[in-house]
This record gives sequence, structure tokens and C-alpha cells, in this order.
Amino acid sequence: MPQWRQDPAANAFYSSHFTPGELKTAEARPDPRAHLCGIWCAKEAVKKSDPALLTLDFRDIQVTNDAAGRPCVRFERQEVEARFVTVVSISHSRSFAVGSAITLLR
Repeated sequence: MPQWRQDPAANAFYSSHFTPGELKTAEARPDPRAHLCGIWCAKEAVKKSDPALLTLDFRDIQVTNDAAGRPCVRFERQEVEARFVTVVSISHSRSFAVGSAITLLR
């Protein structure tokens, strides 16, 4: 992943793979780059969890946190959000990141 900058929205990689909300949340974390690596892994896992999701753009998948701090997925496209429920798990260190996803039809 590219070197973290003060303004990640100005970096083409970050702006094409992450939503503004994800970038803002990452900036508040102790290690924004590691946080975004985990999110990227989760998005990749979501895309691979169902063949219908493979064509989604990374920005069509938003990884946020629920009230308890657990990662959750929202789809930017209403028709996808209405059709699928996806749960994710994310883990990362400074050197490695991993994400897994399970997607079910509503």
C-alpha cells in the first residue's frame, strides 16, 4: 500500500478504494495505514464471498463499525444492500492484515 499522507483523499489509490468515511475513520486510528489494510482485506473477502459481488467497485462496499465497535458492511448500491447480508472479521498488525467475509441472501 502506498505511504500514508496527511491528505489520503489526494492519493489516487486511497480515493479509488476507500470511501470518505473510511478514510476519516482511519485518520483517527493510531496506525491509519494498518487500519486501511484491514479494511481492504475485508472488502476483497466480501467481493469473493458471492459471485454476484465480484463486479462491485471497492467504493461500493463500505466497512464501518457497529455500536459495539465490531466491523460491519454496508453496500452503496441499494439493490445489493437489499439482496445480501454480509458479516466480516478483520485483524491486523503493523506487518499483516487479514479479512474474512460470509455473505447470505436476504
